[in-house]
Amino acid sequence: MSGYRNQFVRVEVESARFEEGQLLVTGRGMAGERFEDRPWYEPHGFASHPQGGAVGTMLAPGGRRDQSFVMTAYDPGIRPEIEPGDTAIYGHGNLMRLHKDGAIFDFGSRTAVLTSGGWTINGDVTINGNVQLNGNMIATGSIVDGDGNNGA
Repeated sequence: MSGYRNQFVRVEVESARFEEGQLLVTGRGMAGERFEDRPWYEPHGFASHPQGGAVGTMLAPGGRRDQSFVMTAYDPGIRPEIEPGDTAIYGHGNLMRLHKDGAIFDFGSRTAVLTSGGWTINGDVTINGNVQLNGNMIATGSIVDGDGNNGA
């Protein structure tokens, strides 16, 4: 079992770069141990790119540093505070948070672009701001404006 010593190491990411379909991470581990261009692993269908200062885990199968890879990094300086059971996706000041009462999508003053073949929204919609429509509007019910003249 001695080959499994130090299989997991806490690391700090210094940089990451994308090359030939693989994200490669450089940084340092415990007691200043350096590593360069270690593969970044994450679940299928999910992509992230840790920035300098992120803290993560390096795994060395069988204790072999030459076969190590880095995963599960996060930056404690930008991680949002969430409640137990919540889930969040965040980065660059953007936040998508799922919580027990619903969901919050907070993009600050930045623009969110959603492209789709069509949308169906089941429920009431409130828009706080102006609406620009570049196309036709079709209503199967009444259209009522704020002054009560039914849109006239």
